[in-house]
Amino acid sequence: MMWHYSVDGETFTNKITAYNKSKNIKFNSPKIYEGVDFSIEPESTFQNLLKQQAQKIRDTNDVVRLYYSGGSDSLLMLETFLTNDIHVDEIVCLKSGIPQADFEIDQYAIPFLKNKTLSKTKVTINTPTMEDYENHYGTSAIDIKFYPWNTYFRLHQTLELFNEENMRPGVANVKGFDKPKIMKCGNEWYTYFLDVDMEPLPHVINFFSDNPAVHSKQAHMFLREFRNHSKIKESEVWNYQNIWNKSTGRTNDTPLKTVFFEQGNNFVMQNSVKYYYINHKEKIALECMTKSNPSLLPLWYDKLSNLKSFVNGVEFWNNNHPVFGAVGHFSKFYCLTKNETKTVDELFPDGFKNQ
Repeated sequence: MMWHYSVDGETFTNKITAYNKSKNIKFNSPKIYEGVDFSIEPESTFQNLLKQQAQKIRDTNDVVRLYYSGGSDSLLMLETFLTNDIHVDEIVCLKSGIPQADFEIDQYAIPFLKNKTLSKTKVTINTPTMEDYENHYGTSAIDIKFYPWNTYFRLHQTLELFNEENMRPGVANVKGFDKPKIMKCGNEWYTYFLDVDMEPLPHVINFFSDNPAVHSKQAHMFLREFRNHSKIKESEVWNYQNIWNKSTGRTNDTPLKTVFFEQGNNFVMQNSVKYYYINHKEKIALECMTKSNPSLLPLWYDKLSNLKSFVNGVEFWNNNHPVFGAVGHFSKFYCLTKNETKTVDELFPDGFKNQ
């Protein structure tokens, strides 16, 4: 069992289904994480661990599909396969179909791929059309398998990732999640996961996070570098990423990860309605749609409003609206400085406060 939710001993792969069973749900790491002493840094080099992970994915699957965005995470994942001559069946770049918001694919991913010899690898540039948007948002039908991890307006992965052909057994859909998060609690340092960062889908492999040795190595690399910058908070590192990328083997030549906005004044106006966005690409997309396809925005918001009726509890969505995504659930906290594993309730009995 990979990343999943549990309620009273019952397991779920869909967060909405789990939450409707009970609000007391748990977000669980893969079984391979059990019993791992994260305070002991793996002796193998990071590059060797990545090679082993890539080879394992190749050896245990019939079809290997890599999702490449042009960002530093997916670039390191892709280069691991290419430099070690590990065959990839398909490389997939997911555009939104809104050219102004697809700059990362256009300016970084496609030029990189054109400079590579990939005669035995299929390269797919998936681009939704405005007709796809109209069909998706123009129907009131809601399939909760698309949610809650993706409530963006952009259809950059919603339609493709749930294509039944890509969900067959033996097909590895590999995504470059993710660099480690660390946190100090008392005198100890921990690494942990948030489900909203993971996109925990049963048919998706998270290249850097499904393997505890790979994740542990990254976490120790990040912690060593972070300790040299004591005046910087963890959240600042995640936003600006230079130290985060450098310490975990990523290149800084690719665009920095989109900074996420707070749930305040980040909206575009159309007919006196505020349409909120939570990252820069969404902002670009919404601004473009107000000019070229204004009818799509109210259809999108109507669908999100209807989605609320599928969940028994207003606290499921941030700020009580799906546009801001689901409230995150923590995995266990794995200690990097001594052999222990804690839950968020054990570490923060009075409630979690990001430090």
